[in-house]
Amino acid sequence: MENKIPMHIDKEDPLYKAIFELPKTDLHCHLDGSLRIDTIIDLIGKQGVTFPVDRAKLEEQLIMDDMVYSKEKSLERYLKAFDITCALMQDTESIERIAYELAEDAAQENVKYLEVRFAPILHTNKGLTMEEITSAVCKGLARAEEKYDIVTGVIICAMRHFVPCGIELNLLKSLPYIDYETASVLMAVQTARHAVAMAKKDHHIVGFDLAGGEKDNPAKRYREAFKIATEGHVPITIHAGEAFGPESIQQAVVDNHAKRIGHGTNLHKNELLMTFVTNERIPLEVCITSNLQTNPEFTRYEEHPLKKYMDNRLRTTICTDNRLMSNTTVTKELYIVAKAFNLDLDHIKILISHGFNSALYNCYFPESANAYKAMRKLRSKVTKELNYRDALDNVNESYNQNTK
Repeated sequence: MENKIPMHIDKEDPLYKAIFELPKTDLHCHLDGSLRIDTIIDLIGKQGVTFPVDRAKLEEQLIMDDMVYSKEKSLERYLKAFDITCALMQDTESIERIAYELAEDAAQENVKYLEVRFAPILHTNKGLTMEEITSAVCKGLARAEEKYDIVTGVIICAMRHFVPCGIELNLLKSLPYIDYETASVLMAVQTARHAVAMAKKDHHIVGFDLAGGEKDNPAKRYREAFKIATEGHVPITIHAGEAFGPESIQQAVVDNHAKRIGHGTNLHKNELLMTFVTNERIPLEVCITSNLQTNPEFTRYEEHPLKKYMDNRLRTTICTDNRLMSNTTVTKELYIVAKAFNLDLDHIKILISHGFNSALYNCYFPESANAYKAMRKLRSKVTKELNYRDALDNVNESYNQNTK
């Protein structure tokens, strides 16, 4: 896997080593997109699922490095790889294991705070309830927290589009005259209620999200679901502006009161909206490798609008999205960003700080390990490790020199 990264990753580069050692966050990381290849091979053998067990063939189907330069790339094509991973995540033992291993992998590159997101309905094909699924994820993460120096949170996703999985197919059988659009809205409402109920039981739950294909699936269609989550004190983050225009982001922040935006790649196309997002301090969860694999407008990392967002002082935090499909880690993403935009370590420290600041304001429940007071302590510790004030002064000085 290491040699397939489109941008050369020099692990002996002092900058790479420095980034690896820094405390980091990952606020946008999909559970079903972050499995280990070895685990996939093992689960195929145990479950008897009909997928190739040859490592090279699996990597060809699951790792999307070639899509960075493909003219045919799209979010829909990228999402096809999840057919394999989700098929292997239909029992609680496998789900718990995958959650544990994800947190373990993150901890081993000095990620101190990780938010794992997933859509429970995708794991209902063999009869698991949403509560059983989410509980298994939380259990796996809790085990990792006991062993490693990491704090984790869980974001529960609804899907923008109809998904042919167990729970939605049963819904169609029960309501034979329902259409796909109405079914997806009903399931989003149910998922929001599930998120609120689970947040009261297991305080790993820190957010409610809307994921899936943006085209023809506007966020405003799901207002009722977001209203339920907000009234239940579950913060909102929404995939928006990844594979559709800035109007998708407009709906997320205005109609559905999102506290964070997943991706936000097309925000730069609306200057007024970008100013609004900046002034409201709404963080963008930027996943630069994933963005290049799904957005046909970009063929080089340097074309990504991240630098424009940084220059306009948006709160941008760098995330992995899918560690498997995008063949990446937080360290690699930050290193790629540094190389693509000629950023020094001080700039990287500011991006890392945005992650901890963004996480802090997503933590409500006082009983949780990532409660507001606990996250403030973690942020204070990290601020000292990053020597944040000096880094901020140096970055501000460089901006002042460039604008003279």
